[in-house]
Amino acid sequence: MKTPITIGETTAQCGEKVRGKLLAGEFSTGTEVYLPFIIINGAEDGNTVWVNACVHGNELNGTLAAQKLAREIDPKDVRGAVIITPICNPLAYREKKRLSFLEGNAGMGESSNMGEVFPGRMDGTMTEKLAYVLFCEIKRLATAVVDLHCWGFGQDSKPYTVIKKYPDEKISQEILNIAKVFGSPMICTLDMTQKLNEPSPVDKQMDVLCAQASIPSFMAETGHSEWAETEYIDFAAQGARNVMRYYNVLPGEPKVPENQIILSSREVIRCKHDGLAIAQVKPHQFVKKGEILSKVYNVYGDVVEEVRAEHDMYTVSLPYQPNVNGGERVAFVGTI
Repeated sequence: MKTPITIGETTAQCGEKVRGKLLAGEFSTGTEVYLPFIIINGAEDGNTVWVNACVHGNELNGTLAAQKLAREIDPKDVRGAVIITPICNPLAYREKKRLSFLEGNAGMGESSNMGEVFPGRMDGTMTEKLAYVLFCEIKRLATAVVDLHCWGFGQDSKPYTVIKKYPDEKISQEILNIAKVFGSPMICTLDMTQKLNEPSPVDKQMDVLCAQASIPSFMAETGHSEWAETEYIDFAAQGARNVMRYYNVLPGEPKVPENQIILSSREVIRCKHDGLAIAQVKPHQFVKKGEILSKVYNVYGDVVEEVRAEHDMYTVSLPYQPNVNGGERVAFVGTI
């Protein structure tokens, strides 16, 4: 029998859509920090799909897509429930930055961003508290989680999803299934059974902790950071709806693209010289071994470096800000 859903002090009865705030903690000033959420509780029993956004405060397409879903989904159409957290990092969101004034500041007691502190802890910093209260509710209620992100600031790409491959083949396959129905043209796989070449730690990302709790989840990269792009907002909302259809939370069949590029690994390509790095390829382009990915020009306009593909690869994202120092990223690529 379908039952009400309660988060914090907010309860959604069957067939009801409600808004609430989940208390994470309090600053020394007495200011309380809340996590906003929306519960769309259907009239019939079923699965619960959780849509999360804004782990990083400047990833606004995800927030706008989550809000679009919250406005448009009618509880009458829902079997089970949809839970939405459109701004899970309100501190960074308020500052219009990827990280809050606390994150990345070891002197303030924090040394990493929200995307790297799950499952969080209540005796930790405010970012860890936000992660903790969010993940506790996800672990308690969610069947699956769609985690909406945007590609890094200064990067250009097209929509893609990031999934993890685990020793548990069953959860790995289910994650791949829902990533496919989300509909991104490219899926990047990180093999958690091997040593990774990633620009940042992944073991405390939310989808990793979800998988450990047998909850399939993936990260969907849905546009430029700090931008509001209608095309990608609509795409992300439609992708989340497809996942809901996959779990029979919404009626209808999910539409899976005929051609999706599924990468088995990805890596960062860096330059050796300082200068202006001008990409010679486009995002999601197939590049053969030996082809030029980027040319680096010095202050006089001379080409001082040609960064070439060391093997066949696909580009994932490319910087649109060309000014680089030696050792900086000039391409994010993957292989099948």
